[in-house]
Amino acid sequence: MGDVRAETEDAESRDVAGEEQNILYNKATNLKATGQSDEALKYFTKCLEGANISSFTKLPQCLREIAAIYYEKEDYEKAVQFAQAEKLYYEAALIDSSAATAPLKATEHSKSAEDHYVQKAIEYEQLASLCLKQCKIDLALEYCGKVVAVFCFLLQSN
Repeated sequence: MGDVRAETEDAESRDVAGEEQNILYNKATNLKATGQSDEALKYFTKCLEGANISSFTKLPQCLREIAAIYYEKEDYEKAVQFAQAEKLYYEAALIDSSAATAPLKATEHSKSAEDHYVQKAIEYEQLASLCLKQCKIDLALEYCGKVVAVFCFLLQSN
């Protein structure tokens, strides 16, 4: 009985944390919109402290906003770090979605190395498409570049 209560309390605290993160995010975006970038940065950063990825739905947007603020402040090193963190988030999401379909693929015959590279290119293309849908042109172009690089590698190896 105690275990059920503890699990319920854990779930409730995760929901509250996610709600609090969303409230902080909204406050930060409002501050940024009014030109208070330094104060907005504090709130965006608070969103990431102890971030529960499953309940904080605005994590990639938060990372993008932080990168944009650092870019405006001409702190390009930090801007790149947060932009890369956003990119990693999307890559992880793609990997997770691929892992969900892995049991279906397990029945297929083993793939050659070439098939592995083709699959990787397809995944990059899907990620580029997702980025385009979210108006993340720079990330989409980067993933398209990776698709081209994989296919160039395949053509050179043949």
